[in-house]
Amino acid sequence: IGAISSARLIPLRQELELCQYHLKIMSCRRSAQYFLHTEHLPEEASVPPLLFHSLIENGITHSFKPTEQGTFWLSSEEDDTQIRYIMKNDGSLLQKLSPDDPWEEGIGIKYVKSRLEESYPGKWQLEYGLRDSKWETVISVPHS
Repeated sequence: IGAISSARLIPLRQELELCQYHLKIMSCRRSAQYFLHTEHLPEEASVPPLLFHSLIENGITHSFKPTEQGTFWLSSEEDDTQIRYIMKNDGSLLQKLSPDDPWEEGIGIKYVKSRLEESYPGKWQLEYGLRDSKWETVISVPHS
């Protein structure tokens, strides 16, 4: 992981492999099953390492009870200038939240922001919050 985490960008497929391994490990550690469903992802895209991994870790920690099964969805939308990645999860702990609640920015989101700034200085956007009873994070970056 050291070589991966020090890279500026890695292939998206490699990032998704890391996410799948992490979900398997966390499934064992928490006696739960976690799943990642992907669709409409650009095959040749590159992303900062551990970008989606960090969002999954946040989701497991803050959205799901310790033995609760969980699902994550990752999709993308593209236009001529940018790719928008949309990550969602459906943990039961989200039911206690209101879309109007203030969100405290933790270490995971700070890490994501720093990796985005390092890779796409001033050319990225990050939005997150509760939408339709799911936690949704949207990351917009220029085509690489």
